Order: sequence, then structure tokens, then C-alpha cells
Amino acid sequence: MKTKVEIYGKDYALILELLNLKGDKGLHWYKLERLMMLIGEPLVFHESASQVVRELSDLGLIKIIRDNSLLSGKYLISDEGKKWLTDRNYSGSLARELLSKLVVNYCLQ
Repeated sequence: MKTKVEIYGKDYALILELLNLKGDKGLHWYKLERLMMLIGEPLVFHESASQVVRELSDLGLIKIIRDNSLLSGKYLISDEGKKWLTDRNYSGSLARELLSKLVVNYCLQ
């Protein structure tokens, strides 16, 4: 029987790749939600990016950095998250493909 991580792998990989592209700066939660909305939120097994983020955080694959404001907070990929991508041969292609579609759809028309 497949584990949750194996079943949801593509959704996890997409969010992790996007965070990995941002590096140590991380990605503000609102920007991630907005980005996913603009690209049509191509998640396979999840309704929203926030659902994926919660699961990735529970697994230790991302860090959620918060301050005192409810409207702030950013996501960073953890070392475990980077290892997860490497172990599964994800090279950033999912994120780059979606970002290039976004550029074509919104910037080149």
C-alpha cells in the first residue's frame, strides 16, 4: 500500500520546488496562494496550497516563519525538504514549467 507521501508526491514536489527556487528568502504565504490561483492551482490531490503547506510542515519538509501579525508569515523549504526533492529526482522542472506558462499567459499577451 502506498504512503501518503507517495500518493501526494506531485503536489508536494510542486510546492517544495517553488519554495526551493526562492531559497533562503522564503515565500510569503499570500504570494504562494496568489501564484497558485494565477496558474490555475494545478494540484492533483489537494484543494489548496495551504492544505499542502500544512502537511509539508507536519512532515518537517518546510518551515513556517511567523511574527506577531496574522497577515504575515512565510514558508521556507527545510533541509529535509531539499533532501526529499533530491531523493525523488525532482529538479525544479514542475515549478519552472508552471512559471513559464504564467509568463506566457499574463506577460506576453
